[in-house]
Amino acid sequence: MSAADPGTGLKTRGTWRNRSCARQRLANGGLDPGRIGRYFGIGEWAAMSDDDGHRGNGLSTPVLVLNQNYEPLSVCTVRRAVVLVFMGKAEVVEPLDGRVVHSAVRSWPIPSIVRLGLYVHQPPKRVLLSRKNIIKRDGHRCQYCGQSRTAMTVDHVIPKNKGGDDVWENLVCACVRCNNRKGDHTPEEARMPLRRLPRRPSHITFIQRFIGLGDQRWKRYLFLE
Repeated sequence: MSAADPGTGLKTRGTWRNRSCARQRLANGGLDPGRIGRYFGIGEWAAMSDDDGHRGNGLSTPVLVLNQNYEPLSVCTVRRAVVLVFMGKAEVVEPLDGRVVHSAVRSWPIPSIVRLGLYVHQPPKRVLLSRKNIIKRDGHRCQYCGQSRTAMTVDHVIPKNKGGDDVWENLVCACVRCNNRKGDHTPEEARMPLRRLPRRPSHITFIQRFIGLGDQRWKRYLFLE
């Protein structure tokens, strides 16, 4: 009689019934995908390899995740996307140039874009307000002079001593020279007009500018075409 695996509670040489139970427990969130892989002929997820035989290579590649209505939702890794597709929770919309990921006995196309099978209701995502994200939002370009090949700081459009707040709409990327020149003045007072008005970025903007395009085919789903 086969011993039970301490991590999963299932027999290491179980029947298809064990696999069915494992699949159900994984779908219900009661089992770690990394522990259950071998019950489905996947082997350990870390043992996957790409077409060139490099173990684990490419499994951290970003994959665009779409909601059921094709709205951009988030970005995950190839490893996570393969789990979603295997469990029937997502489908591959765009494979990554025909490449596949291998386990010991099976292979799957490496996805570039996946779509969830069920619509996910969630509140609007908010991008964390930080110095790093302000600079990324503005493309590492000074919003006063347009320079991009120099050290950058964050400037309050309306200075704090004049009631300016720490909000997306009042913070811009500025080079050290322009920041010092503007000082505690408004753009009008310093005669330094902004190149564009600062805005709060959406999570789609976050994917577009902060994460970047993992694949050019993402453009149509991120409203860049």
